[in-house]
Amino acid sequence: MIIKLSPQVYVHASQMIQAVVSTQSTGTDVRNEFSEITFVKQQFEKWKLQQGESYRNAYITQCLPLVFSPLIRLEMLGWNPLQPSCPNFEEYSWFISLMTYGVKEGHDPTVDDPDTNLIPIIVNKVLLPKITRLIESCWDPFSYQQTKRLEALLTLLFEDYIPQDGSKKTAEVDKMIKAIQHQIEQLIIHEAFLPFTADRSSNQDSKVERFLSFQYTKCIKILKNILVWDGVLESELVFKLSVDSLLNRHIVAFLQTSPNYLDTVDKIDMIIKTLPVTWFERSDKLLPELNSFATYLASLTQTIERKQSQCATDVDKKLHKTALRRVMSMLLRINGMDLVRRSR
Repeated sequence: MIIKLSPQVYVHASQMIQAVVSTQSTGTDVRNEFSEITFVKQQFEKWKLQQGESYRNAYITQCLPLVFSPLIRLEMLGWNPLQPSCPNFEEYSWFISLMTYGVKEGHDPTVDDPDTNLIPIIVNKVLLPKITRLIESCWDPFSYQQTKRLEALLTLLFEDYIPQDGSKKTAEVDKMIKAIQHQIEQLIIHEAFLPFTADRSSNQDSKVERFLSFQYTKCIKILKNILVWDGVLESELVFKLSVDSLLNRHIVAFLQTSPNYLDTVDKIDMIIKTLPVTWFERSDKLLPELNSFATYLASLTQTIERKQSQCATDVDKKLHKTALRRVMSMLLRINGMDLVRRSR
């Protein structure tokens, strides 16, 4: 199988190979105490532990990220967490070394020691910009595996290294989130193609209908990938991308023009199975963001009921009864039954 790389990925991979090769000799003409993090760390730790007042007066805490950043960037040059074999950044030697910076052997770090924030500061100043560049140049938001790897990384960062308080959000965090949003928006613009027209053929074996079915499945996959970010990114952004930009604007609009309302039930079921269960466990009320989707389901129940009354055979009546039961079950799952009650 031949894998076709996008121009951005190809350029990034080529530049990375060149960079890794060119850094093989970096630091060979520098003494170890200035070119290796372990030795540099020892020098500053010795200063801190033996001459604490001088260490503080020199504002070394504020200088440490600037001192260590070039060495960390060099070690992390080939790091790409989007790849399956990439180690966690916590496994790199710089992280293991700096985790215990300034702590006496056999002692725990003190709460009021500002050096305990060294790792979070480095994550913000070194890792986040690199992650943002990878998102912009390498991440394929249509790839579920890449998206899950990126989501796992950000979950770790938000839980252990990045403050959850929105007022403390750094510029680097904001850039990273905007990069994710931009990539998803571009994916929707270029891949969520669902042409809807009132004169669509009802022939399910036609080439057109097979193409539309393929595109619909693609949109569901995009929706699934976007919803990976539920619980990681802010809810408002997740709803904007998944519901407003994709579900309502493309998927529901497409379903409303389907000539086969019974076949539509299967397509709706794909949506319901994709939506996070946690959305409907938080409250017994319909989420405002899903009002348009639920309204469409409620109108579909009326269509099925009306068509059921016109059925000439018991087989058709049974098919409509089953379809109606399924749609009602879907509405119940998303807490949208009130719309049905109000419409009767």
